[in-house]
Amino acid sequence: MKHRIRAIIAVFTLVCGIALHLSSAQEVPATVADSAEGLQSQVEAILESAKNHHLKKNHDSKTFEGLISDLRIPEKSNWFASKFGDDLGAKLATEYSRSWNSFQDTLTRSFLGAVESKPKQTSVTLFGSSSPFAQANMTSIQRGAESSLTLYEVTLLTGRGKDSVPGLYVYADGAFRVLNWATLYQVPNVKPGRIRIGGNVQEAKLVHQVNPAPTSDAVKNHLQGTVQLHVVIGIEGNVKQVDVLSGPPDLTAAATDAVKQWRYRPTLLNGDPVEVDTTVSVSFALGG
Repeated sequence: MKHRIRAIIAVFTLVCGIALHLSSAQEVPATVADSAEGLQSQVEAILESAKNHHLKKNHDSKTFEGLISDLRIPEKSNWFASKFGDDLGAKLATEYSRSWNSFQDTLTRSFLGAVESKPKQTSVTLFGSSSPFAQANMTSIQRGAESSLTLYEVTLLTGRGKDSVPGLYVYADGAFRVLNWATLYQVPNVKPGRIRIGGNVQEAKLVHQVNPAPTSDAVKNHLQGTVQLHVVIGIEGNVKQVDVLSGPPDLTAAATDAVKQWRYRPTLLNGDPVEVDTTVSVSFALGG
């Protein structure tokens, strides 16, 4: 009798498990449609899960963290090699793996922040259509690839305006995955984005400063004044371009040579490194 009861319980447990599995499979489709509408539905599912996460609800069959993690291109798929060839693909895969954890944190904050701003609409557009800059980068990406790529960018209309979701989205292994710009910068001729930052704000990111060395004539003649420079800072924090805006001609060379050696903390936008367009003031006060 005891053995029969145990057998009945085992069968009942098995049936319940199968029923739960089928129910879960119905709630979460095995694949997402390879289309803008498919990406839109996937993003909206993440937003709904983020809302429940924010409200400390656990009704989703997949957690918010799991949905964010699923945006990563699976390493075992060899997707980078299949799209960019063995050499460039290996380089991209290495950078993607190196930068993923930091970028995943950025994605998490972005979706949670969007939920707090009450998203009203999800907009999905083809990357390369929004601006000449995007078009040029898309052309470079296609040239670096060995097969055609369709990349999407996602924008959320929220209570505070339009918010761009970090990264570009590509269909891989039955769902949409995200590519971060730190990885895409490894493709030849893909140019980083550039933002304008005020000189006083950027100054706080200065980590290595070289003082200018004025010429002996400038010292002898007690020249003083301020040189204003237009500076472009690369994604690694190195100064890559310096142009003189104003200042005493006999002091501009010393100011330019010094600033070229300055180093800054990298600047991130949506978790990706960008170039910075800013101004720098170098003051000379020569006593004698």
